Amino acid sequence: MTKKRSGFRTFYLIYVLILIAALVFVYTYVRKTLIAYENSGSEKTAVALVQEAAKGNSTLAKYLEENCFSQSSASGKLGDPAARKARFEETAKKAKLSVVPAAGSYDSQHPVYNVLADGQPFLTLGLEETGTVTKLGIMTLSEWDVTMCVLRAAGAEAANVKLDADGGLSYTVSCPDSFSVSIDG
Repeated sequence: MTKKRSGFRTFYLIYVLILIAALVFVYTYVRKTLIAYENSGSEKTAVALVQEAAKGNSTLAKYLEENCFSQSSASGKLGDPAARKARFEETAKKAKLSVVPAAGSYDSQHPVYNVLADGQPFLTLGLEETGTVTKLGIMTLSEWDVTMCVLRAAGAEAANVKLDADGGLSYTVSCPDSFSVSIDG
């Protein structure tokens, strides 16, 4: 006796497998979007940019190469740029990084953060919101670009550079009475 197979079981099995695949896809997409939304905040972006700059593949790394680690930059006159770059990379890779908003930085589209390495001043980083992307119809992910970065040294040098309320930098310089201070000649 030959038993006739119904197509219903095959159809039902294919239907359930398609539903499971769709649920896995939706779950994965929503999870990735939520993680991207959480990481698109300016504070997490600042830490991520510093960590990526230590590897040499971010907008901050390009900014630092042009403005802090080249011989032609003004900061290049203040010391060996190669040594500063090596010190920056070592600190960014090994230290626990955290951020605090800089004093006088209240603009959410142009925030300025003091990045701390193991609780010590490491650098001051200015960001600018360059665009937004809406995901899932309700989440706005921000895209950030570096507007300024000032490397900090440990100890007294870090205390001599302050961020003003208007976003400018103030430098405190002390020297003996018999000397005069000259900048760029």
